[in-house]
Amino acid sequence: MKFKKTEKSSLFDITFSNGILEIPQLKINDEIEILFRNLQAYEQCHLVHGDTFVNDYITFISCLVSATKDVEVLAQIENLKNMLSSDEAVSNLFIENVISVANLSTFFNF
Repeated sequence: MKFKKTEKSSLFDITFSNGILEIPQLKINDEIEILFRNLQAYEQCHLVHGDTFVNDYITFISCLVSATKDVEVLAQIENLKNMLSSDEAVSNLFIENVISVANLSTFFNF
């Protein structure tokens, strides 16, 4: 599988065709965790139709950045812009976020 940066404006505009995964650049900075957690909370508490676009996106990205080498590769091809202290910090941010949401969903039966 190959990765390609797309210039599309929506983070959800992800395509896979002919072995190429096109994803818009995601900028990872100090505020992204707070933004994602707030969007997830809104999605879980206020959307009654079960739409989980934000949670699905975060889960998808966490699969792509499960190791620091993954973060490094995505940053080199500009699918990811790492503004944190290290590649490990990015990987940990997504892994911890997905685990905490999964635990909440199980606890509250979302």
